[in-house]
Amino acid sequence: MRSTGKNDRVAEEIRAKLLISACLVGEKCRYDGNDNRLSYLLSLEERFNLFPICPEKEGALSTPRLVAELQSPAHLILKNLGKVRRIDGFDLTEAFLKGAETALRLCQKEKIYMALLKERSPSCGVKQIYDGTFSGRIISGEGLTTAMLRQEGIQCHSSDDTEILRHGDKNA
Repeated sequence: MRSTGKNDRVAEEIRAKLLISACLVGEKCRYDGNDNRLSYLLSLEERFNLFPICPEKEGALSTPRLVAELQSPAHLILKNLGKVRRIDGFDLTEAFLKGAETALRLCQKEKIYMALLKERSPSCGVKQIYDGTFSGRIISGEGLTTAMLRQEGIQCHSSDDTEILRHGDKNA
């Protein structure tokens, strides 16, 4: 059994804080009601204080929900020059922006400077997203939350990479 003494509290304060897509820690918040639990989650929990968040859930979207894709690059949507739409054409831009703003406020409040986000998500994609045609085609790009976090200087890492595990290693 793990102790919860002073040493554990000190260790927790020393570990870096990491914003993480809630689906990656096993929360069933994906559009289809499933999760994307990481195989290396235990290693992350040893190295970081995790702050799970689902921007889409924070934007008041239900689970499950119809699939949504960015219709324009994220940086244009942030300037009100593009939309996020469901497969049926319904505009979800405001919900996605609300979720991204909630994630950013959490980072600011908790002084979080690093995020591990679900690749290909319209909110959390770091290097890739779907192309906006609902055809399953993947393109280079970033999700709306990722774009907002990056604008504020927060390092965003992809769930597809294990580079985050090297954070803090002297040999990395």
